[in-house]
Amino acid sequence: MKDKQKVKYMGTKVAVYFELRKWVESEELPNEGEKAVTRWRPEKLDKPRTGWIVGFRSMQEGYPVEYVHRGDEGEIVHVERYLRQIGRVQAVQVCYWPTMKPVLVPMDGFDSVDHGEPVSPAKWAWDGYCGDTQRRVKEIMKGYSGPDYRDPDTGRFKK
Repeated sequence: MKDKQKVKYMGTKVAVYFELRKWVESEELPNEGEKAVTRWRPEKLDKPRTGWIVGFRSMQEGYPVEYVHRGDEGEIVHVERYLRQIGRVQAVQVCYWPTMKPVLVPMDGFDSVDHGEPVSPAKWAWDGYCGDTQRRVKEIMKGYSGPDYRDPDTGRFKK
């Protein structure tokens, strides 16, 4: 996707179906042996969420490498660690709510069709429960008046 196309998508409301997760797994690489390789994998959401596109990223896939700098007498002076790149994954940053951290979404993991308004994190967590669980929680909370911090005779806080 070109930069002009990216600018056109900024702030667009989208429905997200997949999120990218970072995986570290052991792989056998040609001419390198077995290495702990970092990969980005898409995970399907239980139900789609609506959010705004706030940015674009390009994440590296690869494995860590150490380069040791030695002094004149052979002592270790400095060790550089870097990620040897073996691939790239393009992603979109989508924010579900203005106060939330953006999530990484694969380029084909969202739909730009309007699927309603974004939902606050508290409401989203409550909507995730099924109707039976919601009813049970409401019944439990109905009889609960909170901890008794006040003295019933004086109305003052207990020490």
